[in-house]
Amino acid sequence: MNIRYYITLLILWIILSGHFECFFIVSGAFSCLFTILLCRRLSSAYSNIWNKLDRVFLFRFIAYIGWLMLQVVLSSAYIAKRIWQSSFNPQITVFESQQKNSISLALFANSVTLTPGTISVDVIQKDSYKIIISAIDKKLIDSLNDIDHKVAQLFLDFK
Repeated sequence: MNIRYYITLLILWIILSGHFECFFIVSGAFSCLFTILLCRRLSSAYSNIWNKLDRVFLFRFIAYIGWLMLQVVLSSAYIAKRIWQSSFNPQITVFESQQKNSISLALFANSVTLTPGTISVDVIQKDSYKIIISAIDKKLIDSLNDIDHKVAQLFLDFK
């Protein structure tokens, strides 16, 4: 099966590069071999995580992505309004998250960073996960509980 992937990648490399000199074909061959070896190693490393995921999680994740996109749009409108009013009250806070594992914490931190006006600065891991968050306004910091709760609900069955 890996031979098929290798040949497919090599053909794709040759077609997309448009160069048929020996150097490019040999470079493509090594790149494809490296890609196959890397994928094999990554698939064994992540197999434990992927075995825990199920269809219910997938549907919840898709719903979460839709909700997050809506929050990004709403936050963009709020930030645009703040920019036009020139009223900023930047704040940095330490937010105590209810996340239980590093995967859900990473999703939460990335969701905060994706939302306009907020950014995850650092993660403090002691008894519980705490995240240092910078925001343009206090209202955005108050809305972090919603994101934290949604991510925690998403990973409710994930142990």
